[in-house]
Amino acid sequence: MARYKRPRQFRFVAELPKNSYGKVLKTELRGLIGRFPDDSIHH
Repeated sequence: MARYKRPRQFRFVAELPKNSYGKVLKTELRGLIGRFPDDSIHH
């Protein structure tokens, strides 16, 4: 797989934020990024 297609980091959450239709709320998911301390980042 090309390097630019690989994820730079992985973040594990207990539950994905979803709307009433069950779709993942990507804007809220991106907002979670700032809430994680740096030691929880898995490369």
